[in-house]
Amino acid sequence: MHPQFSRAVRDRYALSDLDLTRVQFFTSEQVVLQREVTQQAKASSGNALTIQSGLTVEEIVLPSGTPGVAVRVEGDFLLVSFSRGKIDESLWFAMPDATVKGRTPEQRVYQLSALENPPIGPAGQPFAPQFAPGFLVTWAGQKYRVAEGRTVSLLYEIDASFEAEKIKHKPTGWRLSDGPPPGVTPAGR
Repeated sequence: MHPQFSRAVRDRYALSDLDLTRVQFFTSEQVVLQREVTQQAKASSGNALTIQSGLTVEEIVLPSGTPGVAVRVEGDFLLVSFSRGKIDESLWFAMPDATVKGRTPEQRVYQLSALENPPIGPAGQPFAPQFAPGFLVTWAGQKYRVAEGRTVSLLYEIDASFEAEKIKHKPTGWRLSDGPPPGVTPAGR
């Protein structure tokens, strides 16, 4: 089981925005997105044209544990893509408000957020979160209702390369038999 990704984890590993694109993320539970698609059929009957409307529900299902990669980082907002090579098949995750009483950094985990912001922001403009009413999310340029998984959070797995990049220094130790510190004259000399 993978642990939840929180502000405390981000701080503990001192993860930069670039580092976050190298962390493997997973969904903590199943997410089901739905949207209604209207289909119209035209039919000619003699001189009359009839239009028949039908309603189809399109559904996107991300099972619990679906792997994803951060493709955009904007402060405490992460855009995580769940389809290789398709940046727009992604969902925004954010931390709950830090001012909520009783929340420790470990409890401030990244959860699904109903943002309408596109995968690529306007050049030269600061990021401004655009929240969608009714907990709608954007997937592949379309609006979807979150039918299941509104409380989904991100789980993580740190790549072994982070360990290899650590600067390791192991002091050899200093024994009194090695001699006194520089500039200190031993007593009695």
